[in-house]
Amino acid sequence: MRTPALSGRRFFRLADAGVPDWSVRRQAASCFRKETAVDRDTFIRTLASEGFPEPVLVTREPGHMDEHSHPFEAKALIVAGEITIRSGGAARVYRAGEVFHLPAHVPHVEDYGPQGVQYLAGRKG
Repeated sequence: MRTPALSGRRFFRLADAGVPDWSVRRQAASCFRKETAVDRDTFIRTLASEGFPEPVLVTREPGHMDEHSHPFEAKALIVAGEITIRSGGAARVYRAGEVFHLPAHVPHVEDYGPQGVQYLAGRKG
C-alpha cells in the first residue's frame, strides 16, 4: 500500500514490521494525547487494569536518543525532569506528573531535559 505524500515526503517506512505506514502515523499522534496527571499509585493501578506488567523506573541523563522504535507499547508517568518526544513531525514536552503513551513500532526521537528525566514505564507486547 502506498502512503499519501505530504510535501513530497513519506513519514515512515515499516514494511519490515508488517505495519502499514498510515497506521503508524495515526498511532504516532496518540503519544501526544494529553492524559490527566495522576499520582504514582493511581498510575500503577491504571497500568495493571490495562494489562501492563509491573512498571520499571527509568532514569536518563540530559541528552538525546536518535530516532528509534520499540517492539512494545509504552505508557509512562514522568516522575522528575522532562522529556521531549518527537514523532511524525510533531513534538511534545512531558514534565513531572504527566503521562505519555507510545504505541509499539512508532518511530520517535527522545530529548532529555537539562536535569535529565526519570519516569515509571509500563511496557507490554
